[in-house]
Amino acid sequence: MTWDQKSEAPPVLIQKTARLLPAPPEQAQQTRRSFFRVLKDIWNAVKGYTADDIARLKEGGVQQVEGKGQTAVAEAKAKVAEAAERHAKAELNLAEARKADAEAYATKKKADGEYAKNVADAMVTVVEAMSRIKQAGGSVSFDLNQIERLLCQGKEEFPNDPQITSVQIESISEKTT
Repeated sequence: MTWDQKSEAPPVLIQKTARLLPAPPEQAQQTRRSFFRVLKDIWNAVKGYTADDIARLKEGGVQQVEGKGQTAVAEAKAKVAEAAERHAKAELNLAEARKADAEAYATKKKADGEYAKNVADAMVTVVEAMSRIKQAGGSVSFDLNQIERLLCQGKEEFPNDPQITSVQIESISEKTT
């Protein structure tokens, strides 16, 4: 293919002739002056009307962030209040449980005391009766084997009653040998 003026130049010619030409100093100064003028126009736009828009957008964003922050703070305060209320209820329940335990303990101690008094009163009554019988010339005897059998029966019927199960039963036959 031959080169004609209407077609593009062969790449070899472009490579050889394509080079940057130095700009005259006046043109460089003009370009620099134009750059600073455009920069000044941008500055005025940003500082003026656009700056107000940016300030309003910024303020709106700040208010939105503050609103979200206040919402989060309010939610956190509500959760803290709810937790405090639950804690107070738990403390109240615990105090009520402790009171009930103390009352139950006091009732048990009172019952134990009454039981001990009743046993002592019964023993006094038995001893007084035995004394009167002996003073009247009679005699009193106990069937220890019968008492042993009754105590064993009581242990079987009431295995969780320490008043009954704490009795140490020694066989009468072991004692006599």
